[in-house]
Amino acid sequence: MIRPQRLGHVVLRVRDLDRSLAFYTRVTGLKIAADKRETGQSFLSYGDDHHALALFEGGRDDAGPVDRRLTGMSHTGWEVEDPRALDAAREALESEGMEVEQRTDAAGRRSILFPDPDGNRVELYCDTDTGGRVGRDGS
Repeated sequence: MIRPQRLGHVVLRVRDLDRSLAFYTRVTGLKIAADKRETGQSFLSYGDDHHALALFEGGRDDAGPVDRRLTGMSHTGWEVEDPRALDAAREALESEGMEVEQRTDAAGRRSILFPDPDGNRVELYCDTDTGGRVGRDGS
């Protein structure tokens, strides 16, 4: 059985990044942890890890042209203990016939993505370069 340690983050597609940043920082008290306006992405945190909420401006997380009509949830991110737990989860999902996408980002975070029964994207991830959670500054 797959047992994530916690819900690590939610990623939302938004129409207007500036407007959404103003809203979420004012209403939730989240602070900007990483601001990547050039790619239409901002990551917000309470300071205990890299991000609890990420805002991606319309379609940019899909590497296609910006489409301001694309809003809503991109995916939920669930943290697993370590790379072994991630590999075991991938094997379990694939053995059930699930199509699983694997990723590794520049910061060393490994993840797998797969759809839930309604097509919502679910991410399981672990941070391989730090032996644990990524800090607010991304390290």
